[in-house]
Amino acid sequence: MAAGVGSTVTLQIGGKTDALHGQPVTVVGHVRLIGDGTFEEPEPIHGGFRYFNNGNSVVLQTEDGHTLLLVSTRFLNTSRQQFYTVGVRPEDFQVVVAKGVVSPRPAHQPITMEMLLVNTAGASSADLSSFYYRHRRRPLYPFELGATYP
Repeated sequence: MAAGVGSTVTLQIGGKTDALHGQPVTVVGHVRLIGDGTFEEPEPIHGGFRYFNNGNSVVLQTEDGHTLLLVSTRFLNTSRQQFYTVGVRPEDFQVVVAKGVVSPRPAHQPITMEMLLVNTAGASSADLSSFYYRHRRRPLYPFELGATYP
């Protein structure tokens, strides 16, 4: 943000939560827009919530042709409005990568022909065997496939 709109910057993004999420990635790009991150969702798709704040936001056009929306707070990408308010229209892209297990669906499923799910490491992994359990009953499906219950 300090570099300003129109600047070319080299940034280390991501990889700051924990070791499960990988290391930061270096990107070089052109700062296309800076916004305050506030947006309004007019549709009733978020449990009654209407006003949201991504925190300070930057649209970065990378030197290898990607458009990134970088936000300063952890925020689920549940609404296309968060993109529209910074001049990005997901409908105009051939591919949109949206991090999340379920959260991207309300925003992106209505505008896509196909959603591809990728199981990545971290707290929301779909692979339950990737977690360490100290207390769980046995047998428990899906860990023990033949588990039956009275």
